[in-house]
Amino acid sequence: MIKNQKFTIGLVILFSLLVAIVYTVKNFSATGGGDSKQQLVELGFFKFDQGRALAPVVLEDLAGNETTLANRHEQWQLVNFGYMFCPDICPVNLQLMSEIKTVWDESNKEAFEIIHITFDPARDTPDRLSKYLSYIDPNYTGFTGELENIRKVAQQLSTVFIHEKPDEYGNYFITHSDSIAVLNPKGEYVGLFKGPYDKDNVLKALELVIN
Repeated sequence: MIKNQKFTIGLVILFSLLVAIVYTVKNFSATGGGDSKQQLVELGFFKFDQGRALAPVVLEDLAGNETTLANRHEQWQLVNFGYMFCPDICPVNLQLMSEIKTVWDESNKEAFEIIHITFDPARDTPDRLSKYLSYIDPNYTGFTGELENIRKVAQQLSTVFIHEKPDEYGNYFITHSDSIAVLNPKGEYVGLFKGPYDKDNVLKALELVIN
């Protein structure tokens, strides 16, 4: 009985991830836009024909202040999702983005901000997440909030995640897709990178999109 339950849960997770992948391919394929759009696809970036406005879903910054991505009309933003207990992809991506931003800031005038939103607000408390992000890069901006609000924001940015069933000690993993959303200074969602990422390709794509 337990094996059947685990098998069913696995099928649900797999189906959800497949739906997300199909949605991504359908909506971000290079249809039109000429050589530059095809070049972006080859670099791992999928750009919309037009920027998409985000619904104002409330999140919280790490100081406890309410905010929304839709209201942050300051500069370009790279939005990453993850959680502190992630054993592999999440910390690797955070470190990679820090390296990308360091290289970018050395030779580009147009700045961008890196935002990290947790999948796991119950365990990634503001204090823990603040220390964690500061250790990787003190310039990161972290957000948490109500789980359902985080899910709504993730869905708007073509990201899916599922909390797996806790073990007998209350520990659990989160199955999730891997992408980095890009927002322009108007707060519009203009496209996304799909993992795994190549640092040089990300930098080349950002030069085409931002500059």
